[in-house]
Amino acid sequence: MARRIRDYLLSVTFSSDRSAVKFTYKSFIFAASETTAEINLSCDIKLCPQNSVECLKLCGTTPVTPLPKDHIAIFTRPALASYLINKEGTTSSGPQITGPSDRFIRSKSAIIANIPYMFGGIVKPRRIAYLDSCAFVELNVELNNDYYDSHAALAYNAGSNALICFGNADNAYNYCSDFDGTTVRTRPSTTYSHRYGGLGFYGGTPITVGSYYPDGNKKCEVFHGSGWTTLDNDHPSDVYGHSLVGLENGHVLLIGGVDNNGWHNTIWRMRGGQTGWESYGSIQEAVRGASTIILDKSIFVIGGSNRDYYPYQRVDLTEDGSFEKSALLGYNHLNGWEPLLLIVDANFCSAS
Repeated sequence: MARRIRDYLLSVTFSSDRSAVKFTYKSFIFAASETTAEINLSCDIKLCPQNSVECLKLCGTTPVTPLPKDHIAIFTRPALASYLINKEGTTSSGPQITGPSDRFIRSKSAIIANIPYMFGGIVKPRRIAYLDSCAFVELNVELNNDYYDSHAALAYNAGSNALICFGNADNAYNYCSDFDGTTVRTRPSTTYSHRYGGLGFYGGTPITVGSYYPDGNKKCEVFHGSGWTTLDNDHPSDVYGHSLVGLENGHVLLIGGVDNNGWHNTIWRMRGGQTGWESYGSIQEAVRGASTIILDKSIFVIGGSNRDYYPYQRVDLTEDGSFEKSALLGYNHLNGWEPLLLIVDANFCSAS
């Protein structure tokens, strides 16, 4: 039988954050009657910036402009109910998300390589789960210690790892783990307990402040990869259950919390160089157990308990990171204790 010559043109457009892409061909299938064949293969490969309009214009179609990511998706627990809020505080129906039946009670979250992960929780204290499209999926790999309810999680190392600390084993509340999306590793423990002490950034370095337990009251420790260093400047209050927010200028903010004197609405700041803590501003409602996220030049303080309700608030910053003003945007009746927050567009996981 005569040899058949087949010409193939592969036209591929890659939308990627990488500078190079490798791909292979698994097989070519011909009719059973063809005993020999010669393949002429040519490729037209185009690599362009991820999510750019250029890459969205495929096969001669009209380019689709992606919606701006100007909303915050708020996932509350234990029901994993959700809703959206825009920068002005207007709420709308939430994303349609599925997940485990126990709904991550007291789990903590961090975003690794743009993927949201959930760590630990009362029901499964070693569980790791991630958001795949619009569903939370449990991984087979587990944390190497128990993290029930008072731990903290923080994405660090340019967002490629998560630091998970202050679980409940032996009531020490000082041990830490690291997760890189695949592997869990043990990290050095802090000197003091930091139950409800949180994690944030100070000068680009993870920091924890205070504790529910007296030994860690006021204590500030920073993580340098090989261990923790205790700062000379204690926090002036025995506060715990607060939120820690690192700013682009290297300063760290401590927002809200509670101590023996009651609930706090104060925002504290520590500048670079360990200059000590100073009053920075205040939020409108005192809360503990809130979550925070930065959108544009504003810090959104979402949820947290103020006894019987869960406020959502906004702190506006100036260009140099100074406090401008705070606003109370509204209240939510759902359980807003340490909700998972994501920056999304208005149609994120919409049922429509």
